[in-house]
Amino acid sequence: MFERSDDIINIFKDDLRGAPIHRYWARYNKLLSGLFTEGSFMVTFDFDTESYMAVVLHTRRIRVRTPKPILIFLMLAEPSWNDSVALKEAEDRMRKLLTEADAPAIPTIHGVCVSGTRVMFYRYERDKGLFMPELGQVHFDLDLKEENGAARVLEVAEDIKRMCRALIGKLKY
Repeated sequence: MFERSDDIINIFKDDLRGAPIHRYWARYNKLLSGLFTEGSFMVTFDFDTESYMAVVLHTRRIRVRTPKPILIFLMLAEPSWNDSVALKEAEDRMRKLLTEADAPAIPTIHGVCVSGTRVMFYRYERDKGLFMPELGQVHFDLDLKEENGAARVLEVAEDIKRMCRALIGKLKY
């Protein structure tokens, strides 16, 4: 279970700069699995597109045949975080993932777009129809190998857990 920024920084300490995106998949999986260790969370990977991972809420109230509410997407972007066209494309893809997520009971869905160790944060507030880039938007200016990026990931995970604790009794699945 990750509770400190150093726990996250250590996952990404080896330099993979310039490596293909698939070299990071295991690290991203370790990141999400370490942030969401409680039994009600499940990390998934989109094998069709190989472009994102998600953490879904999995409780006894949610039957297998029912889509599990998505809480956060971790979208994998090619390591071209300094390219304005790639940035716009990443934001458009994230907007689509968040706004089209099949999770009506979840009021806020988070998104993390990663390119190597660089990271951008998004959130979608369903009731307001509001999609917002948060920290790191513009140029992937936060890094998972540094305190600022690691600390923000911990804050987002804690926000999701707080929301889920409030929702668990209200879910009608």
